[in-house]
Parts: sequence; C-alpha cells; structure tokens
Amino acid sequence: MSATRKPPHSSSFLFLAIALSSCLLISFSHLVDCACPNVALYWGQHSDTDEGTLTQVCDSKLYKTIILKELIVRDDASFTLNLANHCGTPENPCSALEEAIKHCQEAGIKVFISIGLDVASPEPPSEDVTLTLAKNLIESFFSNNPFGPLGSVTLDGLDIEEIPDSKHIHWPNLVTFLSDKSIIETKVPISVSPQCVYPDTLLDPVLRTGHVDYLWVEFFGNNPTCIYTKEKPQVFFSAWRTWVSIYYPSITVFLGLTANKDIPSYIDPEIVKNDILPQISTSPNYGGVAIFDAYEDVKNNYTPRLCDDDNDGSFIRTVLARA
Repeated sequence: MSATRKPPHSSSFLFLAIALSSCLLISFSHLVDCACPNVALYWGQHSDTDEGTLTQVCDSKLYKTIILKELIVRDDASFTLNLANHCGTPENPCSALEEAIKHCQEAGIKVFISIGLDVASPEPPSEDVTLTLAKNLIESFFSNNPFGPLGSVTLDGLDIEEIPDSKHIHWPNLVTFLSDKSIIETKVPISVSPQCVYPDTLLDPVLRTGHVDYLWVEFFGNNPTCIYTKEKPQVFFSAWRTWVSIYYPSITVFLGLTANKDIPSYIDPEIVKNDILPQISTSPNYGGVAIFDAYEDVKNNYTPRLCDDDNDGSFIRTVLARA
C-alpha cells in the first residue's frame, strides 16, 4: 500500500468533493438541505434502557454503521462475545440478536463486530494461531453459520479498536487472511480505530498491510498534537490532513468523536457541524463521523445535534422512555 500518494487539488475535483459531501433530504412536501453526516456508532456496552436495543438504534435512522462492542480475543484463538446486559446469559443468548441484525442490514445499515482487549488463555499455545483465529472469526460471524454466536448472520465487517497484547496472534497477518480468497470467498471489510497522533505505533503494522478499508481516527484524549481546541484549531486540521492524505485513496477516513462530556477534548456538536465538518468533508476519502459510544450519544443527544432540525433524535428518546 502506498503511503505517499496525495489527493488531487484541481478546482474541478474540489467542487465535486464538496458536492458529494453535501446531503439532500427529499420529502413529500419539500426539498431541504440535510447536514446529517454518515455516522458510525459503537453500541453494546450498556443496557437496553440506557442506549436502546439494536433494533431501536437502527430504527432511529441516525446511523449508517453500528459497531458491536466487543469481542474479547484470547491468545489461544478463542474469544468471548461481551455485549453487557443486552445478551449473553442462558436465558438470553446473543443469538437472539440475529433478527435485529438482519433488520438493520435490510434497512441498509452495516453491522460490524469490534475486537477489544484480550485476556490470557489458561494454557497459551507455543505456536502462532493467527490462521486459526481468522477461520474461527469467519465461521462465527461471516459465513451465515446457523450456530454462530449471533445466530445465522453474515456481518459487514471486523473492527480492530485496540491491538490485544498477544505473543501468538500476528494482527497484520490476521487482516491479510481475512482478505485471502483461498480462505474466504469474499473479503471481510476491516476497520481500525487509531489514536489521532500519526502514526499509531501499535496499529501502524496493520494499516500497512493494504487490507484496511475504514479508519475511525480517535480525535479525543489528552494529546495536544492532534486534538481540537478553540485556541489552536489548526493543530487538529493539520492532523486530519495527515491521515486523509497518507491513506488516500485506499482507506475511507472517519472523524472519531467522543459523546462523553467528561473526556478530554470533547467537542460540542455545534462546533463539529459548523466549524469542522464543512472543512474536512471536502477530503476525497472523508467518510463521516464515528461516535464512541451509544450510551453517551443518547444521553447527550449528540448525533441528533449534528443533524438538522428535521432529525432531532426525538424518535430514539421516545422509544427509550417507553422501554
């Protein structure tokens, strides 16, 4: 994968990029501008009453991608699905989510599964088990296996939020295996969630494989060299240009935001909508916004505030109130 190719800068291409980054909402009565970005949302670490069921979240029509958080991978290639209080008991297995996942997909919403931090296996193997893990993931989540952990589903992609610390799993090889036609008929789309400082040391080897399709770059935290501040907004814009230019055109880049007001570098959605999105959405490989996570998004009404008044989030707040 090339790490140096830059986006074109001709005025005609810039005009096209701006046009494609805009949105139109057509109703029976009128045609209006729509400021709602393409939003990817991390969901699954709270209860139905706190962040909504998967069906409710998809029916809100606020999100284009849902990332199920999370899959805890062990260094023996086994894994555990952890979706908090949504499922995971004998009385409520996560296969019960099959209908909701298919409902979301039928509505045109992509559903990813996210790998988080691992825990050590009781007896770690002595050999590389990366290929075994790849096959286990394919069989469980990308093959319509009727006995999969989420039922008979084929998910739309795998997200690597953090690189688990394992001596027996080679993560660049894992994403390569998930693109290998001799292992799987159709490539598994891969997303990665690096820190906004370039490069993200842990995830950079995965990005260099050329098999990553999406970046949800986390522009929040304590690092002053890439986060947005009113005093020095150019620091953020410089970091954004670095990510989109280095990975143009092969990777679609999303602006990763926290909806939690208590996390450093939280950005008010009005600033995102009015000051940030108009500038970054002109990048040819800009994809949208990734929100961490659903609970904070619902509590703080974050995504609805990124959108115009025609989509104020009242639907999801109503269904949560009735839950």
